[in-house]
Amino acid sequence: MAATAAIAVEAELVSGPLEAAAGALHLSTVFVGVIVLALVGTASDLFAASYFAYQGKMGSVMTISVGSSIQVALVVFLGTPMRLDFGNPLDLFAGPAAGQ
Repeated sequence: MAATAAIAVEAELVSGPLEAAAGALHLSTVFVGVIVLALVGTASDLFAASYFAYQGKMGSVMTISVGSSIQVALVVFLGTPMRLDFGNPLDLFAGPAAGQ
């Protein structure tokens, strides 16, 4: 609960200046929220994955990479109906082509 509260406070602290910056730069708040924040988040993922790869912690690298891939896939397919009804259990592991 404390972590959730801390994240909520952080989100409030970040959203005010972002709205002001978007207004000053004549950018849409949706653009700033979807594009700029995604780029900043992705950059931190890339730096973290590189750091862990340098240390030989490939499990952490794979976790970061898979998480980033899922985020990108969700944005790409935003607005497209997604079903969680899998006809073949292999679809859970291998993607859409596994059941074909």
